[in-house]
Amino acid sequence: MGKGGGTRIPLWISILALVFIHIKVQAQGGEQPTKSEYVSPSLLQRQNSVKSQGVTIIPSFPNTLKVKAGNPSHNGRVCSTWGNFHFKTFDGDIFYFPGVCNYIFASNCKSSYEDFNIQIRRAMVENATVITHVIMKLEGVVIELTPSSVLLDNKLVQMPYSHMGVFIERSNNYLKVSAKLGLTFLWNGQDALLVELDKKYANQTCGLCGDFNGIPVSNEFISGKTKLTPIQFGNMQKMDGPTEQCDDPIPPTSLMNCSREFASICETVLTSKAFTSCNMLVNVQDYIDTCTQDLCHCDSSMADFCMCNTFAEYSRQCAHAGGQPLNWRTSDLCPKSCPFNMQYHECGSPCSDTCSNPERSALCEDHCTDGCVCPPGKLISCPFLIAKTL
Repeated sequence: MGKGGGTRIPLWISILALVFIHIKVQAQGGEQPTKSEYVSPSLLQRQNSVKSQGVTIIPSFPNTLKVKAGNPSHNGRVCSTWGNFHFKTFDGDIFYFPGVCNYIFASNCKSSYEDFNIQIRRAMVENATVITHVIMKLEGVVIELTPSSVLLDNKLVQMPYSHMGVFIERSNNYLKVSAKLGLTFLWNGQDALLVELDKKYANQTCGLCGDFNGIPVSNEFISGKTKLTPIQFGNMQKMDGPTEQCDDPIPPTSLMNCSREFASICETVLTSKAFTSCNMLVNVQDYIDTCTQDLCHCDSSMADFCMCNTFAEYSRQCAHAGGQPLNWRTSDLCPKSCPFNMQYHECGSPCSDTCSNPERSALCEDHCTDGCVCPPGKLISCPFLIAKTL
């Protein structure tokens, strides 16, 4: 995908255009609806200046409270990566780095004791970029994550799992790791991963997430008097294994013939009614530009993968900023399916109501997340099964 030629295929463009004209990407409210070496223009300007099984859904108690909107804005403490090799630092810079080696994503590198160290590895799977391996060093333990397993100090663990200030669980469609030291980690098991840190770690981090000093570009893409490209910055974070010699990515060739229709498609979705609250909280132009670059540089057969993942990332950033993205997906645009009679919501409670805690979602203090949730007035009866299978 990152190597795609970006060739314009009239039929493909026509189909996309017809889809967008037809759906108009209208919000469904709370109800379920039937590269070049790219850096976002805002960064350039600063530089120049699992399937479920065995889950039973039963009627809930009538006094279940309504889900709260979520916490106030804290997206300034979030670093993420998604889709076609895109990254957003703690300080808000969005950049493109097509590396498939092992890299330090974020670490506490400027203190005498390293509280945390998170490393990630991507690979091409069926022509799509996915995160295949994550290593987390937290509170003196090593957590190793793959799409199919969770190991703690080389021992397989069942979720939910809690020990020594570290809690591992499934939350909607995400694997979630929380540490009392002030760290939250979310991974959808595919392309998207994010880390949220307590502000006490400001100006104390290293890795692809940057230094968390609150100043965009500085120290990440400007070192002394030298400007670094995203490729140069990314390569500095590589951590080869003892016997590994992983090649650095080659900067892709710039594509000059990029259709304006691509930008129109991206803008249509990202400024639709579903994202009205988001547009006031998160700079939408960065994501329109990222989406446009995806359509220009992704292989045409993977355009939906690239485009949909950037839409999803904008929705996640909106939730972290205190917004409530509405259901923007339809049967024609980036559809999602859920097991049994569960429903996919773009802004659902990450705390599932259960038989033992039927009002858990009402008391939940976490921001909303996308994923499969129970229909209104229903409960999931077996939380341990959710942890194993969602």
